[in-house]
Amino acid sequence: MAPRDCRHKERVERLMARLAAAEQQHLEQQQQQQQQIFALQREAEELQRQQQQQQQEAAELQQARDAEVAARDALAQQLFLLQHKAAKGAADKACQAAANTEAAAAQVDPLVLQYLRDTDAHQQQQQQQQQLVGFSDTEETPAAAAAATTAAAAARSPVPKLLAGPAPSHRTVVAAATQTQQQQQQQQQQQQQQQEEVLAADMEQQQAVLSARIQQLAQRAKARPYAFHKAAANEAAAKAAAAAAAPAAAAAAAPAAAAAAPAAVAAAVAPAAAAGRETPLLSRQHSGSAEGRSSSSSSNSSSSISSSSSSSSRQQQQQQQQQQQQQQQQQQQQQQQQQQLQQQQQLQQQQNTSLQWPLFSFLQHFCCLQTTAQALSNPKP
Repeated sequence: MAPRDCRHKERVERLMARLAAAEQQHLEQQQQQQQQIFALQREAEELQRQQQQQQQEAAELQQARDAEVAARDALAQQLFLLQHKAAKGAADKACQAAANTEAAAAQVDPLVLQYLRDTDAHQQQQQQQQQLVGFSDTEETPAAAAAATTAAAAARSPVPKLLAGPAPSHRTVVAAATQTQQQQQQQQQQQQQQQEEVLAADMEQQQAVLSARIQQLAQRAKARPYAFHKAAANEAAAKAAAAAAAPAAAAAAAPAAAAAAPAAVAAAVAPAAAAGRETPLLSRQHSGSAEGRSSSSSSNSSSSISSSSSSSSRQQQQQQQQQQQQQQQQQQQQQQQQQQLQQQQQLQQQQNTSLQWPLFSFLQHFCCLQTTAQALSNPKP
């Protein structure tokens, strides 16, 4: 019996040692799993903190964008009021100039009559001189005297001359006035074309600068998405303010053009006074050209406003798309981390079950051995 007891004890000791080693291994695995769980929890907390920080930055960007939109709307409203005021002032000045030219044209008729009277007096003096020369050479007949008196009476009356038409000098004055008017119109058209070309070049340059800046900001945001949001917002606000200042300068140039219109009209009044009835038509044409210049300047400024607003809206859309992409990436990372946590929990459960089953079988076997040992140690009589 003694050798059997010794062997039984040795087997029990070996089993107990294996059991202790298995328990120690199980405890070490549990500690490792707990450490991994703690590390994953810390990573999840860090991601949550980054997400909160990004949400705060997005809220700040939204506030800055709202402030920028409000400032742009206020500038656009002020610019519209200034344009309306400038157009109204130009129209008032044009109407006043037209009224002045009409008043001057109304005073032309007495001047024409005075001119006709002077020409009649000059012709009468010439006829008297010719008659005196004829009396000295030959004696006049009564019929010739009667013809001379009728010719003198016809020369004194201004009606035939008025019916006959204007004098050659009057026609030359009208032709000169039309030529000067055509030259002024051509000069105004050339100036307007030059202004439009300059404005178009400025707009193209501004759009190119804005597009290049947007590309730089996009590259920076891709390289370091969490550091340049505020700088990008400030730079975009500065560019939008500069783009809004360009139409303001164009609007400031509109009153100067409107102020130059009355001078052109005043320059056209002098030949119009000699041209007679045709001066109101010239004044109306000058006023129409002034109104055309004011309307063209207002249209150019409105087009610059629309282009600046479209560029700022494109910047906002690009920033929103970048933020959405970043949020989607963060959500994907969180989902991956959650999947890793679930996989680790499943592995831990599997390891626990795999360890529990050998322990259970070992304990069951140990209990069987104890019962057999007790049965052997206590033999039945």
